[in-house]
Amino acid sequence: MNFTRSLFLVGGLFTGLAFCTVSSGEDWPTYYHDYSRSGVTSESLKGYLEEKWAWKSRYRPQPAWDEPAKWDGWHRVFGLKNRQEYDKAFHVAIVGDTVFFGSSVEDKVYALNSKTGEELWRFYMEGPVRLAPTVVDNKVYVGADDGFVYCLNSADGKLIWKKQTGTEDRRVPSNGRLTSLWAIRTGVVVMDDIAYFCGGVFPSENVYLFALNTDSGEEVYREAMTDFPAQGYMLASGDRLYVTTGRHRPLVFERSTGKRMYQADGDSTGSYAILNNDQLIYGPGITGTVSIHSEGQETQLASFEGNHILVTGELTLVHQDKKLVAIEHQKYVDTFSKRAKLLQRKKQLGKDLKKLKEDEAKAKLQTEIDQLSQGIDKLSEILKECVVWETDCDHPFTLIQSGNQIYAGGLNEVGVYDLSKGRLRLILPVEGAAYGLAVANGRLVVSTDRGNVHSFGSEDEEVAASK
Repeated sequence: MNFTRSLFLVGGLFTGLAFCTVSSGEDWPTYYHDYSRSGVTSESLKGYLEEKWAWKSRYRPQPAWDEPAKWDGWHRVFGLKNRQEYDKAFHVAIVGDTVFFGSSVEDKVYALNSKTGEELWRFYMEGPVRLAPTVVDNKVYVGADDGFVYCLNSADGKLIWKKQTGTEDRRVPSNGRLTSLWAIRTGVVVMDDIAYFCGGVFPSENVYLFALNTDSGEEVYREAMTDFPAQGYMLASGDRLYVTTGRHRPLVFERSTGKRMYQADGDSTGSYAILNNDQLIYGPGITGTVSIHSEGQETQLASFEGNHILVTGELTLVHQDKKLVAIEHQKYVDTFSKRAKLLQRKKQLGKDLKKLKEDEAKAKLQTEIDQLSQGIDKLSEILKECVVWETDCDHPFTLIQSGNQIYAGGLNEVGVYDLSKGRLRLILPVEGAAYGLAVANGRLVVSTDRGNVHSFGSEDEEVAASK
């Protein structure tokens, strides 16, 4: 589909057609590009970007969970955030010339030609496929609500092996569907010829962390937990696995053994998480707050008011409901941490002050509290100085970076922002709310809550590919 209407504003905005070319094509083999779930690719799109094809499902995605209540009467919080928002669209993986995704309504995995949108193959499961596949070494790894993890040949979709995660094949009604007690809602991480994932959303029935041999599907280990569900994309570093737990804080496991190490600390909860080196960033909580936790710290390092975070170089991009804010990452984290310690000290002294009876002791303590207040005010000003730029953003659903551009998903459109200044440069129309974005091998692929998968490419890319 070519959009016939386009508008060029000098120094401003393209609508319909976006200016874009391909620089150093790169795969997008798993959700949010990598196991840090960074959402960042070095590939840069240039040239005139237009919609090349759109795959449209007959049915909208069916999320596992309903939207949260409108307000929390106990805590008096309005506009509650969805803390289990991982399957509102058919999120994709892209490797070479193939786009892979699963369907939560048709219980299938699809493979499409990335240049034409033509279906290459499909594979049927016995339950919804809620999370994006992972594609490694010509194999597609994907889990479903039927309680099985599947390994498929990426070329033709033929089954290589499958593994049942529960102790039995037992199904229960769940939001209008039948689902296994050990549904797979973490995606699959593949590292060093081992596939990692969790099965189970009912702690009373055991939730299992698995490690399987990628060649045979045989178990390397299986570790049970009975206190938290596993919901949201798993993350991984060199020696750690990070499991998000829906409405709770993430858990951290030793990758080699599957032994639980600790639960992340912080004010937030939710199934959204990314890794920045040794920092685990997660949220959005019930109010739209993202916490930063680092191993060995007793409390969170910092928090941001936002729904999503991108860490790119020395900047953190904070994605809020109506704003996109670029912040000096390390300066903000260090300042926030210092300020938090002063606030904690001030709070404790305030309690001590109420217990004192001697006026002289009270005066001395009050002097220290006043000094702490001054220090807190100074650090609050430094936090404001950490903002590099701030811009209005009507695209709140998801955020990725490609080269020097930021792509943000909105209602019926995707906004493209300049990384250096935050200026809105491009608008690309789609059908529905754009909850999924991926850039790979000269394509921008957009997944929406209508069940659509839109692919945008440039004429420059097609000419280069034909040579």
